[in-house]
Amino acid sequence: MYVRLMTLLLLAMNAPILAGEPQPPAEGAKPTKKVQNVEDLIDTVPVGELDAAVILQSGEIKIPLSSVEKVELAYVAAAKRQNPKYILAPELRTTLRKSFAFRFLANAVVEKYVADNKIELSKEQFEEQFKKFKKAKAEEGNSGSYEQWLADNGLSDEEFRRFWAANWAIEQNFAKSVTDADVEENIKTQTDNMGLRRASHILVMNKGPEPPQEGILRSKEEAKARAEEALKKLKDGEEFVKLVRAYSDCPSKADKGALGYVARKAGPTAFFGDAFNAAVYALEKPGDTTSAPVESAFGYHIIRLDEVRKPEEMKKEMRQFLISEKYRKQMEQLMNAAAANAKFNAKHL
Repeated sequence: MYVRLMTLLLLAMNAPILAGEPQPPAEGAKPTKKVQNVEDLIDTVPVGELDAAVILQSGEIKIPLSSVEKVELAYVAAAKRQNPKYILAPELRTTLRKSFAFRFLANAVVEKYVADNKIELSKEQFEEQFKKFKKAKAEEGNSGSYEQWLADNGLSDEEFRRFWAANWAIEQNFAKSVTDADVEENIKTQTDNMGLRRASHILVMNKGPEPPQEGILRSKEEAKARAEEALKKLKDGEEFVKLVRAYSDCPSKADKGALGYVARKAGPTAFFGDAFNAAVYALEKPGDTTSAPVESAFGYHIIRLDEVRKPEEMKKEMRQFLISEKYRKQMEQLMNAAAANAKFNAKHL
């Protein structure tokens, strides 16, 4: 999923459709440093002395120690349910406190941005969308009730509603600035980076300098021979899914080998590389499979094409992507500025 990096609970956004496009790095607190992710940005924040009740401060924004402690207690409680003997190590405690505090700072920055720019969200809009969010959480099946999910994250319903409303208000505000012309233009220019084809695969892994999966000891020759054996059975009429279960070393075998959507150009963010993506796009119609095993750094793949989407069918996804990009860039700018003026309280780390 595409994730809003800066929100406390990492609220999921729509999946990006520009599957092969690298994400541009954020500017760090210092002009000479490129920051790639939130952990790197946290590392730019110095440690010093602050008011006793504060764990992190940036300008007028103060993050109370009590807020972070509440989330920390929830984290430990959840860990103890998995392992009653769990003890939070001091080193991890410091890392977690920084991370929790920084995410509270992110939400405070978002709320301040909404207030400063007088971005309004009607109560009806909020309740309609929040109802959908709660329903989606309930249907996930792995996080329990909404109330339990809040408890596990050390949040009250009021806190989360406030954070969520601010984020969604910004998204809706940016949505107004994305025009039909923007969508059309980006569909034309980004076709090669759009996930237009859905694929499944059988992956026979081989060992390397660093084995891609523990216990994989095959040589490249052995992996290729095994992949060719599976491919012969497929051509002889054996079911693809059955061969996935019997031959694939990829975790995707638990989902019948499904990989999701693939872009024509792999780019640096693609997992299996350019040759794999090119092979997907060389297939003509759903149900077609590669005529020979396709090599990647992991081993040999037998790829099946499952679905083909036309660029013009992607308008809704492209619009959401453009909105998400506007949001991401704005949040990067705000958080880089906040981090440049921030300080952690040494006493609480």
